[in-house]
Amino acid sequence: MKKHLFTIINAVGCLLRLGIVSLQWGQNELQRQAFRNLQKELRSTEETRDEALDRAASLSADLADLKTALTIAQKSAEDSALAQKAQSDQLAALTAERDQLIARRDTQNQELTDQVTAQVTEWQEAIKKRDATIKEQNALLDAQRLKLNEAITKLKQAGAR
Repeated sequence: MKKHLFTIINAVGCLLRLGIVSLQWGQNELQRQAFRNLQKELRSTEETRDEALDRAASLSADLADLKTALTIAQKSAEDSALAQKAQSDQLAALTAERDQLIARRDTQNQELTDQVTAQVTEWQEAIKKRDATIKEQNALLDAQRLKLNEAITKLKQAGAR
């Protein structure tokens, strides 16, 4: 009768442990999926940032072209007093446009940098939470294992008497 009772208690303990392990596995899978989603978002953000950097490089090339055009315009202005007035107006317009492009590029770069930083921070926090949960669950499993080992030892001692 005692052996049968111990077998039942042991089976119930094993079932509880199986339930805990299954619960932890399910939670880990949810966290893994969340991590994958964060990685996808990070890749998307990086692609957006790369596109913005490409646009910035293109704008820089355009600015270099504008500077060349300004130099030519200034040389022509020296040749003609009448052309000097028209070219001065053009220079002012191009400079303002260049400043606007630079300001827009700088704003876009800052926004993308902030987004990437926020995504990385979220990702790091998610990993820290996952690691903390895993450590807690491992500690609980260790405690349950010790309790089960103690119970088995007591049962063996009681059976030996």
